Amino acid sequence: MILQFTPYTIPLICAALLAFGLGIYAWQHRDTNGAGPFAALMIGTAQWSAFYAIELSFVSLPTKVLCTNLMYFGVLAVPSFWLVFTKHYSGQQNVSLKWLWIEPIITLIMAWTNPYHELLHSRRYIETLGSFDVYLVEHGTYFWVHTAYSYVLLIWGSILLVRRLIHVPQLYRSQTTAILIGLLTPWTANIIYLFGLNPFPHLDLTPFAFIVMGLATFWGAFRFQLLTVVPIARDTVIDGMEDGIIVFDSENRVIDYNPGTLRLMNRPNENLIGRYASDVFSEFPDLVARFTNVENAHEEVVIENGPIPLVYELRISSLHDRLGLVLCRVLLIHDITWLKEVERDLRASKELAEAANKAKSEFLANMSHEIRTPMNGILGMSELLLDTQLDTEQKKYLKTVRKSANLLLTVINDVLDFSRIEAGKLELDPTPFAVEEMLDIALNPLAIQAQQKNLRFEWNITPDVPGVLMGDPDRLNQIIINLTSNAIKFTESGYVSVLVDLEDQTEQTLSLHISVTDTGIGISKDKQEVIFEAFSQADASMTRQYGGTGLGLAISSRLVEMMRGRMWVESELNQGSCFHFTVVFAKRKKSSIETTPTPEQGMRLTKSELRVLLVEDNSVNQVFAQGILKKLACTVTTAQNGQEAIILFEKQSFDLILMDGQMPEMDGFEATQIIRTKEKETSTHIPIIALTAHAMTGDRERFLDAGMDNYLSKPFTPGQLIDVINSTLDTP
Repeated sequence: MILQFTPYTIPLICAALLAFGLGIYAWQHRDTNGAGPFAALMIGTAQWSAFYAIELSFVSLPTKVLCTNLMYFGVLAVPSFWLVFTKHYSGQQNVSLKWLWIEPIITLIMAWTNPYHELLHSRRYIETLGSFDVYLVEHGTYFWVHTAYSYVLLIWGSILLVRRLIHVPQLYRSQTTAILIGLLTPWTANIIYLFGLNPFPHLDLTPFAFIVMGLATFWGAFRFQLLTVVPIARDTVIDGMEDGIIVFDSENRVIDYNPGTLRLMNRPNENLIGRYASDVFSEFPDLVARFTNVENAHEEVVIENGPIPLVYELRISSLHDRLGLVLCRVLLIHDITWLKEVERDLRASKELAEAANKAKSEFLANMSHEIRTPMNGILGMSELLLDTQLDTEQKKYLKTVRKSANLLLTVINDVLDFSRIEAGKLELDPTPFAVEEMLDIALNPLAIQAQQKNLRFEWNITPDVPGVLMGDPDRLNQIIINLTSNAIKFTESGYVSVLVDLEDQTEQTLSLHISVTDTGIGISKDKQEVIFEAFSQADASMTRQYGGTGLGLAISSRLVEMMRGRMWVESELNQGSCFHFTVVFAKRKKSSIETTPTPEQGMRLTKSELRVLLVEDNSVNQVFAQGILKKLACTVTTAQNGQEAIILFEKQSFDLILMDGQMPEMDGFEATQIIRTKEKETSTHIPIIALTAHAMTGDRERFLDAGMDNYLSKPFTPGQLIDVINSTLDTP
């Protein structure tokens, strides 16, 4: 095999190596849009240049023919992969190009079978020119068909690039220009060769021009970020964004924008490149004026376009060079119409929820008032009647009435308490209290119930528990009573025990651990979580056997959580239960608590022969209150409503006014305010106590804010009324 050296081999090898290197680089970035076809294009170019260099290095005709046939793999690949790449690069890769490979395959077959038909090359021969042999061919008919086909592909791809060149920003224009230069150079060289304009007739200049193509492509790849993440971001992110993006230069001219901009502005066919901001947003001159020369800004714009106003959020940000000078400003247009609609819907839903919650609160307040008013009459009249001369059977019946009324009141209180907790209306009332005294008041009545069932009942406080704490004793009392009464109710034999011990403490607070243990029926494992849910009991049949609303444990559990504690149960079926809970209180000195009056002190007034104005529209409650007050040697005058109370106040002198809240003609609030206004003229002050069925959270404050001195909710006992009167009159 005879070889020859020609000076043309070196540039061809350089072109092949450069193209091959770019092909490897593109393949490493094959995830980038168009990188795969570009890699194939470069490999085809490298193969074309390499086999042309090899062909020039051999002397024999068969070897040169073989190299030429092998070179055809690159010759056919270049125009085909050129079109595929340009379609990807210009964003039209969704068009099917399967037909593209039909002609190249035919041409390849004809190249290898040319001796049989000579349609591609009619003659092949070697001619000696100077010091080396040159391979020359005479082209056949099909060669020109293939050439025309290849030129169609090249022209098609070039048109796509030119169109892209017009509509893309500067960075992508530089990329596209580099690609076009890389294409036009070998294309021009090929035209010169085919049409006999070549100064070196024996050489095909096309592979030599691949050096320029490689350099131009290399410049585009590394200087203008061809086949890197920037085009991906442009094609797949920025161009695909629903938001609009406009880039302005330092003179407020548009230098770039994405399709989302035209869609949001409803200008699908406009070209914004080169237009000033004042022209693009001519309908918003004030907005343009505010955004002009502003580096960063944010504003919402409402566009009345059709039945539904469109709301856009505009954000403008500036990009700076290394010296801090503004290169450009980027305007982001974000459609927040749906967000504003959601906000309106949420606002409407919130208003509906608040209205529903208000209606619920009003319903609870009305129910509380309407139920407590007759309950006050039932319990009050029972108390008065029990204090009269009755035979044994009458007392038995009356005590049954009182017991039933108290049970009904418990149910009512449970429902109202739970509803207030659910509505967020129940609040704790911290006050100093003695732990032992609180337990004594809570558990002594329950001890009697335990004795009646022949149960051993005991309670104990460990020595490390401080005597006085700061918290809500009434709610703690409610929890302990609920757990203990349940223990007694569900225990038929054995014992019930209550233990209070110290769990943890800091300088300011301490945590109590309270447990209630019984030897009752117990609770199965699968029911131990359910019992703390509202309206639930371990067994539905318990409601029939033992009674109850199923709210006690739910309320107690919620109250414990409000006291920053937790509640849990340990139980075995038919072996008893132990309910635990923890609560957190503030530490207080024992001197900070007032002494609780003895029962003897609590059943008489500290001041005698009081003149009392009773303002009450319910006749039963009138009789009950009058009965208590007359037993205390008070002179009682009755008014049916606030209007009558004011008239009586102006005519007579009183030491005390008991004022209902809700009455016909004039309620207690308005009457109190009128009385307080009139007192300013005489510099006097008559104590007014609210006696009302309004017992919701905040009601006490409402009555006190209206000018009343104290508050007592219905139903109340004679002792409670006496205590409130004494505390009111004793207050200076």
